[in-house]
Amino acid sequence: MQIIIRGDSAYSREEIMAWCEDETDIDYVFGLAENPRLLQLSQPIHYRASQEYSQKIQPIVEFFKSLFPAEADLKKDAAAFVNNSVWYCSLDYQTLDS
Repeated sequence: MQIIIRGDSAYSREEIMAWCEDETDIDYVFGLAENPRLLQLSQPIHYRASQEYSQKIQPIVEFFKSLFPAEADLKKDAAAFVNNSVWYCSLDYQTLDS
């Protein structure tokens, strides 16, 4: 049996992660607080997610342009019609102290 432990950044402590890594059939997913290094490492996935979103929303915005006045916030209105997705990525990351 495989166990997956998930937690937000409050649980992303070295002791918990080390325990998970030492156990058999236990994987973990912890959110980490934003910092400049993580932002840099996640740039490629952020770019791909932005591209996907733009591809989804652009046809809707173009359609709305044919229906509504130009001064309307068409992109904001179109966002309600886009099936948004959540992107995750796995990073090899180590702090200076761990």
